[in-house]
Amino acid sequence: MGSGVVPEASIPTASGFHDEVFGIEVGPALILVLSNLFAVFPLAYALSLRLWPEFSLVAAQAVISMVHHACSSSLRFCLDLVASQIQNLDHLFALILIAWFALYFARVDLRFRVAVSWAVFVLIIPGVFNARYHFWASLAVGLAAAGIFVWTFLWRSSKGYRFVPQHVTAMAVLALIAISLFLAADGEDIDNFGWLHSSWHAAVFMLVFYVMLTAETAVGPKETPPRKTTSGTEIKTTARRN
Repeated sequence: MGSGVVPEASIPTASGFHDEVFGIEVGPALILVLSNLFAVFPLAYALSLRLWPEFSLVAAQAVISMVHHACSSSLRFCLDLVASQIQNLDHLFALILIAWFALYFARVDLRFRVAVSWAVFVLIIPGVFNARYHFWASLAVGLAAAGIFVWTFLWRSSKGYRFVPQHVTAMAVLALIAISLFLAADGEDIDNFGWLHSSWHAAVFMLVFYVMLTAETAVGPKETPPRKTTSGTEIKTTARRN
């Protein structure tokens, strides 16, 4: 991980805080920063449908994550205390992002999504002081989101909704990859944290993109499927009800 490590700023894992999250060598830190550019995919799609809450949340997460990982490099752009607080903010927004889009996929009302985001905020705050709590609370939010995705897909399918199979497959694969990378970054494999976490950024942002794409291209029982074009299935562009 290189020199210049700040022990008090560390990675929450199942066994406690793991040192060496700050002072990451410039190369891996740069990859961590640039991997947030995968946010362009969900941002462009949200912009095309004028989904402003979703656009704003993804944009905020990408910017905060970029700043966090720039601060975590061995170049030490930020004061240690500032870097540590940005790290906490990055983790918080990531969990809110996951919870928000699980409820978005379930077509939950905007006001309820906001309320759940505040609940996630309250849930994760103790994790600032307790690493084990942070790890397990984060995992709980991720698994709860996965459960919502599965339940929504099965329930809506039983009601006659039709989803594009390729979109559902991509969403499921990316969700499994994201959970696997989250678990892989825990424990002894910390030397590969930069690469694992960069891959996690890419998986999560692409997952968000496919969550929106899957939800917006689903066809209801009384709707006609999108017509075919020479380049494939035409994507519906009618903005959803928030």
